[in-house]
Amino acid sequence: MAAESTLVLVGDLTASADCSAHQFCFVYISGNGTFTFSSGATVVPLGILQNKPISGEAGSIAVAGISKFKCGAGVTAQARLMADSNGAGITATGSGAVSGGICVVGTSNINEIGECAVNVANHVFP
Repeated sequence: MAAESTLVLVGDLTASADCSAHQFCFVYISGNGTFTFSSGATVVPLGILQNKPISGEAGSIAVAGISKFKCGAGVTAQARLMADSNGAGITATGSGAVSGGICVVGTSNINEIGECAVNVANHVFP
């Protein structure tokens, strides 16, 4: 697997829900100063969660760089990624899908850890 690069992190937001099972998943802004795991293709991701905070704890969120990601299905290198209903990365498809990164190291099965270039420029599919 490729090595993670230096990540650009946002660290002053707190989890609005228990995110301890969502390390390396896509997260989004859920309110003033809070985040939670992304819940689907049309939710605009902030980045990828690097730690395991419970509700009220600070999160470390990668918004740029090469990061690990938890996959919700097999993903091939070069695929644009979107979040599934649990925040895991899957291949971006469908109208209105919002991409949060590009797969660098693919996976074969659900819950495997891949690597992606975090890209929160949010490419929307028409």
